[in-house]
Amino acid sequence: MVLLDNDQFLTEMTKLYQRNRLKGSVWTTMKSSLCLNRPKRNAPLLSKEEEKEKRCCLVRCSDGKRKISTRVFSQKAEKFAREFTLVQKASMDGLKETEKKKKKKTNEDEKKKKKKHTDAKGNDGDDAEKKKKTKKKRKKKSGGGGGCCCACSWSSHLGKK
Repeated sequence: MVLLDNDQFLTEMTKLYQRNRLKGSVWTTMKSSLCLNRPKRNAPLLSKEEEKEKRCCLVRCSDGKRKISTRVFSQKAEKFAREFTLVQKASMDGLKETEKKKKKKTNEDEKKKKKKHTDAKGNDGDDAEKKKKTKKKRKKKSGGGGGCCCACSWSSHLGKK
């Protein structure tokens, strides 16, 4: 990854967009970070004021083949943001508009809408159906009659007749 000056970054970014105008993608990411070259071990912690001064925005841009990046400090942030948006707006003219498909209403869709009505208690129709299904499942699991796995009364398993 190449770390560039802000102006160089913008010119390289326009070149990336031009190379990928007809076919391809360009990814841009922005991340807030402390702009230290490399953190030192056992270094004293920075105070909040010093940390605010050393904070910057790391901006990266890639087309999958080439990666470029730059650091934007708070003093130059507004100027960079204006130029950055101009570059991006100028590069957005090659986008294709997506065609929206209209959904055809089917009988199933109409049935689903009817099922979602509320009953007199204020419960959804779907909730009542779910409760019925769970009751049926419980009956199946219990084996029907006496609640045993072999559909007999529990007394036969306990030795009582």
